[in-house]
Amino acid sequence: MIDHASDMTAPVSGRAILVLMALGLPGCASLQALMGNQRPSAKLEDVRFTGLSLSGLEISFDARVDNPYDVDLPLVALDLVLSNGDTPLLQSRLDQGASIPAADSKRFTVPARLEFAGLLKTLQDLKPGGIIPYRADIGVSLDAPVLGRIRIPLQHRGEIGVPVPPKVSVKDVQLARIGLTEIRAEAVIEAESSNGFPIELSTFDAAFNVRNRALARSRITSPLALSPGGKASWTVPISINPIEAGQVFVTLFRADELAYGLDGQLSVGTPFGRLSAPVAIDGRAPLR
Repeated sequence: MIDHASDMTAPVSGRAILVLMALGLPGCASLQALMGNQRPSAKLEDVRFTGLSLSGLEISFDARVDNPYDVDLPLVALDLVLSNGDTPLLQSRLDQGASIPAADSKRFTVPARLEFAGLLKTLQDLKPGGIIPYRADIGVSLDAPVLGRIRIPLQHRGEIGVPVPPKVSVKDVQLARIGLTEIRAEAVIEAESSNGFPIELSTFDAAFNVRNRALARSRITSPLALSPGGKASWTVPISINPIEAGQVFVTLFRADELAYGLDGQLSVGTPFGRLSAPVAIDGRAPLR
């Protein structure tokens, strides 16, 4: 605001400030007085987990920058430091050639990717399936009129984890019938989570193999919720014609245990996104 000879007050626009600067108005303090309370501002609008794999986690920090001037405001850079306590986990800087339109705002994204191998090496107390708190310090650097180069700091606190797929195994094989013309059984398949947070087994599709022969297909019909360290199980019906498959299967199913293989794919929902993983398991299950 400035005082005029008429004793009336009026706001000074960003363009007016630039005009006064061009006319050589003396003193930075005088220019800042002309600006009144007009200063750029920024806020963190959203934090999103945008990618999850067996090797790492991607996070996006969405910041909105407000331009109070009626001239475009150049955005110089965005910087990010991700840390756990006093331990830095990641540092990055994105040089920008963008600008915020006059008297408007614009949203910018600061991406980050954490590699699990490096994370586990840096934080030796962190184990696969574990979770840790983090702090994100974000800087928005602008080239503002009169003020010059300024950096607006933003901060966010949250949690990140190292999700691992549940351990899947055949708990046992329960025989219903065994004969020369038919073998009927049920394989009880169990999924056990070693994560310190809840997950959901969304899909499971795998072949149940014996002697390299697919005897059944294991699929879940609806998602299974697994609490931290929790278990869930389901059954897979098995039907074999020994005449077609070979009499050796009669001998196999009369033993005390059965060597099996599971080959396929699973996916789980986690607080940090969806994780897909191959299933390639060989084991032995008791026959009951």
